[in-house]
Amino acid sequence: LGVLIQNWGSPGDQPSARHEEGSETLLLVFNSSLESRTFRLPDLSRSEPWQELLNTAEPPSTVDSVEPRTLQVPPQALVMLCPAKRRPLG
Repeated sequence: LGVLIQNWGSPGDQPSARHEEGSETLLLVFNSSLESRTFRLPDLSRSEPWQELLNTAEPPSTVDSVEPRTLQVPPQALVMLCPAKRRPLG
C-alpha cells in the first residue's frame, strides 16, 4: 500500500503559504507481506529523486537517495520518502 500526502500543514495555514510544489510531500509505502515487494514511485513532474527518511527494516543510518522509479520494500516494513531537495521533517 502506498500513500502520497501533499501540502499538509496546520488547519489555519493559508493554502498559498504551503503550496510550493513538493514543499510538503511525503510518500509512505507499507509492505505487510512476508516477501519483499516492488513499488512504482509516483512521478511528481520533477526529475528529482526521492529521499528515504525512514525504513523500518534497516538500522538507522545516513539518508539514502532513491534514484530509480521503483522501490524494493522489505517484508513487513514501512518506508517514508520525500522529494530529495525538500526535507519536511527536522
